[in-house]
Amino acid sequence: MFDEKVLPRERIYAGRTVAVLVLNRQLAGSFTSDAPYIVISITDPHRPEAELAQSTNLLAAYRLSFNDTSHLDEPEIAPYYVGTDILFGQEDAAKLLNFVDKYLHRIDLIICHCEFGISRSAGVAAAISRILNDNDDFFFEHYVPNQGVYRTIMGCLRKRTK
Repeated sequence: MFDEKVLPRERIYAGRTVAVLVLNRQLAGSFTSDAPYIVISITDPHRPEAELAQSTNLLAAYRLSFNDTSHLDEPEIAPYYVGTDILFGQEDAAKLLNFVDKYLHRIDLIICHCEFGISRSAGVAAAISRILNDNDDFFFEHYVPNQGVYRTIMGCLRKRTK
């Protein structure tokens, strides 16, 4: 994972179709881009929506709220787990892909954030990058993508393309 000293602009994966950036909740509240972008905002179900930095280049935000149950044995995640699982499902994946499709022709950057910027947002970013850029390696090298989120999005894509 990235050292905290690595600035967000240095974390951007510049794919062939669109750039993708993973952030945590705090950085999502302060980061803006000079290029048109959208935000996929993921929060824990028991927490309020994340505040996003305001910018004329921010075209839209898509908000999701679900638990990250893939890494409960990790000490930095376990304290935030409430125990009532709200999971990311096929309907969420379909709506997410429709959101990205709606703005894709007008943006240069997709920002994905979750509470810690490690797992859920990285799972979304990896899947989006695989779909749009034909490559997800960057996200598997620098983050710990939530495999359930990644597989759900990829499965939804397969259903859409049949």
